[in-house]
Amino acid sequence: MEINLVVFCYRGSYFYKKYGPAVRDLQMLITLAQMEDVSVTLLERPISVYERMLGKIFPEGVLDEYDIRVNDKTSFDLFGPLRFRLWWEHSVKSYLSKALPGLRKDTAVNVFLDFMPIGIPKQEILEGWYYWYDFIDNFTKHNRYSEAERQAVQRKYAFVKEHAQLLTFVSNECLHNVTLEQQLSAKTSVVTNKVFEDSGLSNTNVELIESSKEHFDFGFIGFVTDKIDIDFINRLAGNFTVAIYGDFYDQKVKARLQSLDNVRLLGGFHYGQLSTICETFKVGLLPYRQEISHDGSPLKLYEYLRYCKPVLTSIDYELTDEKYIVNYRKRTLTDDALKQIIGLSGSEDVAHLLSDDDYFGKPLREIVSSLIGSV
Repeated sequence: MEINLVVFCYRGSYFYKKYGPAVRDLQMLITLAQMEDVSVTLLERPISVYERMLGKIFPEGVLDEYDIRVNDKTSFDLFGPLRFRLWWEHSVKSYLSKALPGLRKDTAVNVFLDFMPIGIPKQEILEGWYYWYDFIDNFTKHNRYSEAERQAVQRKYAFVKEHAQLLTFVSNECLHNVTLEQQLSAKTSVVTNKVFEDSGLSNTNVELIESSKEHFDFGFIGFVTDKIDIDFINRLAGNFTVAIYGDFYDQKVKARLQSLDNVRLLGGFHYGQLSTICETFKVGLLPYRQEISHDGSPLKLYEYLRYCKPVLTSIDYELTDEKYIVNYRKRTLTDDALKQIIGLSGSEDVAHLLSDDDYFGKPLREIVSSLIGSV
């Protein structure tokens, strides 16, 4: 039996064209699309007229290598987009009401996988669909969301907890904090972030332009926000070099990091450059401020390990190891201790921390098998 999977991504083909499959929803989308008996349609978020005028034009064919069809529509609502993320509450409802009915297949298991933190579908349009909601993060705690936006997230979460058949959570903390241990009729599963395997073109390595000949003691990959622990990076930069790869969402943070000696800001990157980037530093960093964490699971933890990089972290995530994954809040790290950690870089024992359970394919195949078996 074929699964007709319609996926409403938080980040879609526009993000993919610029950065590649560097985020959870795209990695899950592509992993599912590469499975037998699964046909995939990606629903883009509604695009406003203002975004079109600013050059947000649909990247034709960008996901064709995975045989993923893309539904991309322009909204001609002139006033709603002025509310920014809150616009999604209205636009998503009307968009899904038009899109979902025409995408159902009578001969398939129809599955609607929703990643959007804001925007509630009408209950009646979910009839005939297996509704799967994935909690990418706990957006009720998101540091870049306003109070009004977090309230909109609360409304979305209340809806999916009542109406979804399957809820997947990025971490045990997310499951606990979102549900507060309440009884749910939906099936629930914790699917942490994992190692992403891609048989398509995006696995092709892209050569770095500027920094491929430079080498650093420590490296960070990912978008940079005010969650980053600048004090710790400053401590490292006293006697070691630090590379930060990623676009900035906070210019004040960028200015502070730029002012530090031995810290290099190397800009955004495409996922295809990742293996080359990880060759330029010896230890991966997860330097996050605990007080504004939103129950996440860092994809970069798995990227560091797959490329044999030990890790310094401020939070204990789902993978722990006293030797290779060091929580710097729990240990006093002298320069000699840091040198010892640097000396572990490149050891295959680091990559051996990853088991078969740490690859996205396994839990997603189990979900697909259960869906087929339920018919």
